[in-house]
Amino acid sequence: MPNTDELKVLIAEVECKAVSHDVDVLNPFQGLLDAETTDQVRNFLDRAVPNLEGLCSGDIALVLAEYHRHTGDVKKLRRLFASDDPIVRQYTLTGLCDEPEGDARMASAILHLAIEASDDCAPDVRTEAAYVLQNQARWDMDATPAIPALQTLLKDRQKQVRCQATYAVGNLAKEAYDVSDCLPQLRRNLKHSDIYVRSATAWALREMSQTYHDIGPAVPELVGLLADDREYNEHRKQAAAALLAYAKRSPENASRVRHQLRDVTIDPTLKENKRLVVTLARMDTPH
Repeated sequence: MPNTDELKVLIAEVECKAVSHDVDVLNPFQGLLDAETTDQVRNFLDRAVPNLEGLCSGDIALVLAEYHRHTGDVKKLRRLFASDDPIVRQYTLTGLCDEPEGDARMASAILHLAIEASDDCAPDVRTEAAYVLQNQARWDMDATPAIPALQTLLKDRQKQVRCQATYAVGNLAKEAYDVSDCLPQLRRNLKHSDIYVRSATAWALREMSQTYHDIGPAVPELVGLLADDREYNEHRKQAAAALLAYAKRSPENASRVRHQLRDVTIDPTLKENKRLVVTLARMDTPH
């Protein structure tokens, strides 16, 4: 194993490359941690993190978080996250996005740490918390406790947090979680000033509709997105897909969408709008 001076040289290389965020420079530390039997490298990195700055501190925190996730050391993971440095907290969460490898205790700890982080004072930490909660739904565990935290994140004052929380809600819906309680805030976010928040929200509603959630209350807001004729079309594309998924579930749903379309002026030459209108017309034609 390398001595302290050699480890300091590796740290210096991380500091030099932190600006470009070349994560390959972290590979030696990851290899050393995997190979060691005495905790020498881990102890060195634990001591180093508080004395590092910027992305360098975050990069080393990421390495340690991944190691603690792999070894199942919840206590050391929580101690790492307890840092006063928001970059360390953010990258600790980044290191927890992969599967906890069948360790139910670690999976639960990660879920609750991310829920705790959803109330962090730093927007980047809250964003990363939403990303971890999104991934937790993919593993063999119950991520239901994440839903109230996501409801709060959907109302966050920072648009990037709202977007990531919205993607998390959509992914929970894809994994068959009941996220119906998120619908009222999703409706509000369809009218958010940021177009990317609106697009992400329409996508989440599409995923909800495709997994048998009732998105009927959001139909007026989704139809309203179709009236935006700017060149950027992701919000229209996702809104049209959500409306189609909803309409196909019953004749009553299809009728509701048609009724709402009468109240707005949309450009019928835009392909998203045209596909929706044509499909609805076919559904209304007796066979």
